Amino acid sequence: MAYSFCERRKATRIMGFLSCVFPFACISASELSISSSLAAIINSTTPLFTAIGAHFLIGERLTQSKILGILCGFLGILAVFVPSLLDQHNNSEWGALLVLLASISYAAAYLYTRTFLSHVPSMLGAASQVLAAALLVLPAALIFDHPWELAMPSLPALLGIAGLALFGTAIAFAIYYKLNKSAGPTYTSTSTLLFPAIAVLLGVLVLDEKLSWNIILGCFIIFTGLAIAHGFIKFPRKYQRTSEILKHE
Repeated sequence: MAYSFCERRKATRIMGFLSCVFPFACISASELSISSSLAAIINSTTPLFTAIGAHFLIGERLTQSKILGILCGFLGILAVFVPSLLDQHNNSEWGALLVLLASISYAAAYLYTRTFLSHVPSMLGAASQVLAAALLVLPAALIFDHPWELAMPSLPALLGIAGLALFGTAIAFAIYYKLNKSAGPTYTSTSTLLFPAIAVLLGVLVLDEKLSWNIILGCFIIFTGLAIAHGFIKFPRKYQRTSEILKHE
């Protein structure tokens, strides 16, 4: 499907808002009043919203394997974070609501990319989206943060920002566009289930953090859920009644 330059520019602005500006603002504001553990757990609902939206909006069939796999991954994240979550007493409903809105925005971004930007090359899509998001937040940053009054960041901080920009943004979004075109929004969104597990494992390997039983159990459940969602673990035919019903809706 061909789009004019103005249409592509509008689409990248919308995508930048849905995938960067709005969710980043919501999550940043939410963690002023809720724990990072709760934020991670709520954010892991993104695949659920994506799967439901893909089924009703773009015709991607909501199979039993997808539902069970996503729910299994969510339970794994609960297992990873529940001890630290129980230790927190400063969580607020508004903070939780903000993260939930961010998750819905991420889901909308997956669906929007699949519908309107699937024809765009991966690197071009990633660059356009991030540039559009930067231009959207620049006025607010200048008005509220007064960056010219801030001290110059240290070299380690600059290297950290460069690493996040390269690996966490540029390469990540290029892979995001590639996966969304080839595998679909629901499968692509299940990658968010891996984020907490990878973060915890890196903390153990790099920062010498303690590896507890709930982390091992949670990671196992998460990877099992992903295997189910992606079809690597299949169920006997007689248990696939839900899939057949949804297929003929």
